[in-house]
Amino acid sequence: MGLVSAHASSQTLLLTGFAALVGGAVSMATGEYVSVSSQADTEHVDLQKESHELQHNPERELAELTAIYRSRGLDDNLANQVVQALTAYNALEAHARDEIGLSDILAANPFQAAFASAGAFCVWAIIPVLMVSLFPDNLVYWR
Repeated sequence: MGLVSAHASSQTLLLTGFAALVGGAVSMATGEYVSVSSQADTEHVDLQKESHELQHNPERELAELTAIYRSRGLDDNLANQVVQALTAYNALEAHARDEIGLSDILAANPFQAAFASAGAFCVWAIIPVLMVSLFPDNLVYWR
């Protein structure tokens, strides 16, 4: 708005609008990448802790998982059967999903998130740039 008020040329408005679009997209992508990477790092540490606990105190971990299934409405016998079956198949996956709340399906990719954020920013930031490029200098609506 400041450049329009200063009666800048269309080329100046296009250049500054495009620079703002690129700068904003890079900023949004960087922030999203850092955010999702930090989340992935935290999840990785949680999985390492859970793996360590499974190796060093498997009985307590089985009891925790059994309690989770009991809280979901299973009786003691069925909860024990489910825990034994899941633990025999992949103990870490079962604990990650049910105790920590992690899933491979829900894992975010930092690059995907960054590109999505940059793309969403560009979709809306392009509107003022298009307005400057589509309408001539002498066409003023607010007078």
